[in-house]
Amino acid sequence: MAELKPNGVAGVVLGAYGIALQSGLTTGLANQDTLFSLQWAPVNDSRNPLMVITKFALRAQIVTPFTAAQEIRASAFIARAYTAPDTGGTAVTLTGNNLKRRASSGTTLVADLRIATTASNTPGTRITDGNPFLRILGAQVQAAASAVAPLIEGKFEVLNPQTYPIVLANQEGIVGINELAFGAAGTVRFGVDIEWLEVLPLPC
Repeated sequence: MAELKPNGVAGVVLGAYGIALQSGLTTGLANQDTLFSLQWAPVNDSRNPLMVITKFALRAQIVTPFTAAQEIRASAFIARAYTAPDTGGTAVTLTGNNLKRRASSGTTLVADLRIATTASNTPGTRITDGNPFLRILGAQVQAAASAVAPLIEGKFEVLNPQTYPIVLANQEGIVGINELAFGAAGTVRFGVDIEWLEVLPLPC
């Protein structure tokens, strides 16, 4: 373990972790459907470790064109009071060396991590912030017969000491939300990339 100060968060770094996720071909999603969720809840660890997120990227690609022009809008929110995980979708295996940047690091303390398959996930017990920290916007601007749909993406990344990371305390998390109902026939694949440090905070 090393004592570091990752962009203003003083603490002992337990390990570095990362993952790249992709959904199934989602279809028929409604406004406010859940695309992705991460629950940080090391409830049995009295040291109160923090999750320090240094990169979060969200992207969407229309794979099967919609019958008519279609706007795509999705956002990532921080969730608080996250006491029960979401369900459904594809759950990530968190044990062993999964997610580690270095094998000698401890097993991640992430409690739950999952992404949608063809349908949305079911929310657990959580309260999302009123405003997102990241939003992606894009559109299929023509009917299906002649549609061209570029990749839609957005990213938060800590690149210098002036950029403060996203810091999650016990029973907080990140949730991805679809914000516009899908039209007929189309399918969209979503991708999520996350990099983070797990840190024991030092006294101020």
